[in-house]
Amino acid sequence: MYFVNLAGPIALVMMTAIMFLLVPWERIQRYFLVATAFGVALGAATYYILQNLVQAWRFQNADLISLAGVPLFMTLAWVPYTIIYFHLLAQYRTFIHVALLILISAAVPTFFHFLLEINGMLIFNRWAWWDNFLYAAAVYNTLALFLFHRLKLAAEA
Repeated sequence: MYFVNLAGPIALVMMTAIMFLLVPWERIQRYFLVATAFGVALGAATYYILQNLVQAWRFQNADLISLAGVPLFMTLAWVPYTIIYFHLLAQYRTFIHVALLILISAAVPTFFHFLLEINGMLIFNRWAWWDNFLYAAAVYNTLALFLFHRLKLAAEA
């Protein structure tokens, strides 16, 4: 096992760096509070429910701090991820671009969990990598799209 207990901090640092490379500072400020509430709530709920209640997977030595089995830094990585998602959603105007964003935004966490599995930090019980993809495509994208459009409507009012 490589990078014991560092997958969460690495994910947070990488997502934050990518966010600063892709998203203008004004947009980061605009989306920060909503992305923080949404990202932390959805990340914590997802990790708690799928690990502790459904027992679909189990993290082991993946993060420096885990609360009730929920990896803290990995959960915090959803904040810059959501800011990037909102920024790209605001940029894209065509159906094809939005569809690609939905697919890619589901593929990224799936790939990350695949890497964790290869490294022995994530043990899948009754779950497979395509379940991650389908969950992210359905749950994250549905809620994030809804929230983004509510923000957009509130800004226009």
